Amino acid sequence: MRCNTRACIPFHFQRIVGLIEEILGKVARSTLPVPVSPEYRIQEASVKRTHLILFVAVTFACSSPAFAQRSSHPGGGPPAGHGPSGAPASGTGEANKTGAMSHTDMSHASPSDVLSHNTAIAGKIKSLTGEEAQTACNGFKNLGQCVAAAHVAKNLDIPGGFDALKAKVTGTGSMSLGKAIEQLSPNAGAKSETKKANKQAADDMKESGS
Repeated sequence: MRCNTRACIPFHFQRIVGLIEEILGKVARSTLPVPVSPEYRIQEASVKRTHLILFVAVTFACSSPAFAQRSSHPGGGPPAGHGPSGAPASGTGEANKTGAMSHTDMSHASPSDVLSHNTAIAGKIKSLTGEEAQTACNGFKNLGQCVAAAHVAKNLDIPGGFDALKAKVTGTGSMSLGKAIEQLSPNAGAKSETKKANKQAADDMKESGS
């Protein structure tokens, strides 16, 4: 719907319009050099009123807080995935990814590499074997094998304890954990006991973190 009357202008601007129209009317009456027809006066007044309404409307729009806000923030804020300073907000994701990789790689790492800074898993090994973790795991290819062997010795109460089992699976002539179980505890199910111990080892390393 087209707006041709003062009703379309906010109240506080209507007073301004009235004052400007009054001034323009006085100026027009005082400066007309020659008489003009009534039709011309009506047309001239209509044109002035239209211009005045447009001027006030533009002034109102430009002074609106919403307009000022849009002008000062054309982008509507920083791009998604970025913080206030514009830096990518991926630090947390990268940290979580690094942590997950350490848990996975821990079982394949050298015992000395992990035990030197991970006191949680070192304490777990000592509670299973009764020995300091570095001493107990010396000779094992990786930390996973050491922790699994410690659980087997504890679970099956291997004759000779952890040291007897360690002697079978490390050093010259070493054998698999399953074979060592068959020799040291013939009545145990070597396959199931190996699987059980490997799971216990994995759980221990996951809980200990790195």
